[in-house]
Amino acid sequence: MTRDFTKGARTSFYAMLLAMGTLFWIFSITGNFTMSEEVYGPDVLALPSELWAGGMMFPAWLYLVALYINGRRWWTPYVRLSCGFFVCFYFSLFVVSAWPASGGDLMVIAGATMTLKAGAFAWIDGAELMKQRGRDGAK
Repeated sequence: MTRDFTKGARTSFYAMLLAMGTLFWIFSITGNFTMSEEVYGPDVLALPSELWAGGMMFPAWLYLVALYINGRRWWTPYVRLSCGFFVCFYFSLFVVSAWPASGGDLMVIAGATMTLKAGAFAWIDGAELMKQRGRDGAK
């Protein structure tokens, strides 16, 4: 895979997360969306849905900014890697919470898929970080 392909794939994934998080936040604050325990499980419901929406929007936005800057600053690979790990953790919380829920099957499948995809992109970001550290010297 070329760098241009992976950059496009990462851009589309995190842009999708930003769009989903924005819609999630809008629908949550307007009262058009409620999270049910039958689908999301009891653990996720401990926090308000607006906070979950922000947890999707903020790292996606930060990742896209770091991907746009893309190596012109030394900190961008670290930010991308941190955002990738955060997104993995975020969706894994949905998987763990929805696993015992009676109607959580779809949430488990979707959360696991998003976790694996974010993890694959974090692996690519980690490889780019190691390449940059080797080129620039250890910072």
